[in-house]
Amino acid sequence: MMKKIPPTALLLACALVGCTVNQINDQEKHVAKFRETRSLYNKALLRCEEIANKKYHGQLYGSVRVEGEARVAVSRGYEKERRVCADNYDRKMRALWDAQPADVHAFYEQRRAELHQENNAVNEEAKR
Repeated sequence: MMKKIPPTALLLACALVGCTVNQINDQEKHVAKFRETRSLYNKALLRCEEIANKKYHGQLYGSVRVEGEARVAVSRGYEKERRVCADNYDRKMRALWDAQPADVHAFYEQRRAELHQENNAVNEEAKR
């Protein structure tokens, strides 16, 4: 004998399933947007370091390189520009991460746990 399910229960079940699907889609969208922005920041960091490298490479390693105290000053300038690139990148990445919704944080926490578990399994297998 089949049990009759009331229509309100069916509507409620459909609504809950629909909400779950929307939440998954929202999480995927948030993670994709985060990855897109993170990729942009990574490329910007590489470009910033490339610009600093081009600016100072000739003086440090090229055919017109400087020596002595002048080289120390040029080297400090190069390191200072690279530090500025790294500091800007770190600041932007912290702000990006802090601005992410909870579902992105949950996704990466789960991913981190999965990678940790996989790494432990690899280490255990390597010991055999």
